[in-house]
Amino acid sequence: MVETAITNNLGSNIIYCNTKHKIWLAWFFAVFFNAMTLFAVIKGGSNILRAVQDNPVFYFFVLFPIIGVWVIVSAIRETLAWLKFGRIPLILETYPLQLNRPMQGYLTLPKKITQSPQTLLTLTCFHEYQDRSRRENQHRKEAIWQDSQTVAPELYGLETRVKFNFTAPANLPGSAKQGEDKYIWELHINMPLVGIDFDRTFEIPVVEAGNHGENEYKKIPNINHQLSQPENSRNKTSTIVNLPGSIQFHYGYGRSKGMAAALMVVALFIGGFSWLFFKGFDNFLPTTLMLVKCYVYLIAVLFFAFALFMVANRLDIDVGLDGIQKHQTIFGFALTENFPRNTIADITIEESGSSTSSNKTRVWYSLKLHTLDGNSLEVGDSLENYSHAQALFAKQ
Repeated sequence: MVETAITNNLGSNIIYCNTKHKIWLAWFFAVFFNAMTLFAVIKGGSNILRAVQDNPVFYFFVLFPIIGVWVIVSAIRETLAWLKFGRIPLILETYPLQLNRPMQGYLTLPKKITQSPQTLLTLTCFHEYQDRSRRENQHRKEAIWQDSQTVAPELYGLETRVKFNFTAPANLPGSAKQGEDKYIWELHINMPLVGIDFDRTFEIPVVEAGNHGENEYKKIPNINHQLSQPENSRNKTSTIVNLPGSIQFHYGYGRSKGMAAALMVVALFIGGFSWLFFKGFDNFLPTTLMLVKCYVYLIAVLFFAFALFMVANRLDIDVGLDGIQKHQTIFGFALTENFPRNTIADITIEESGSSTSSNKTRVWYSLKLHTLDGNSLEVGDSLENYSHAQALFAKQ
């Protein structure tokens, strides 16, 4: 659920939010989708059964009622979340929020939460634009930077307060809009609770470094606190071992298991759907059908093989006084590369991938080593937030 900021200017450090229109939209879609599905079932019930008997591919129509139930459950959860938490403001303590400076603030829940759950906060910069590279324009929203931290909520009487503290690099764009091209910053707050979780996304204003004078940048003295130290938001993908004269970085097997599982599901779906679909065309242009089958099955196999590669590879980096040594183990086969210090030009942090599901976006980072002869290779991958990548970068 994306909270819509009512104050769209820089005149206040309080961002009020209202999600009622999102709830109405969710219910409208749920009613419309289920009404269309019910109409199709009533009008074409016997024809659908006959089609399923003639070609098993039509079993996939069973997914429509399941999707209908899911959208109703989703709308109910959105409504219950609104009734439980209501309209909650986000307070910006450092105002305006600037790049390359601490971005601090807090959010207060009107409930006393005694179990003190760990709250995941994710700050993401998005680029929204119209893609005109194809015949039809497509609206795109791409994550270009992301950082996350896990904090423990603090009790304030009968209320619970969640605080955040981020610092974004100065080379990123601030909040801006020019026609259909815009950059937006979103802060996603997720607190797992018994029953309905607190899960909100706020759009916050961020200005570029240097856009406001020193006298305009201030810390709002609403409260005086010490922010909890950020922790890695998810399972750590790397292990650091300090040895005499060197530092070892271990990126173990299965560090990309989430993305690998998604690719496996896609591969199995392509393979299963193709098998059911082609089953009804066995006598239609057998040679052409065989070529199409091979092409589609090859795509499914490649997806599955790449997923296995993501799970079954291990990366070990040894950073010593003489240079960097890389050990890559893939399906049990070991590859070793050495890079003397006098051949290394630079090590950079780069975005390696991103994924979006529902209202959640995740960005992965990698560390790239660049040599003086122009070559580059990864010396760290599947890093799930910018702070983690930056910490490893500082050690190398």
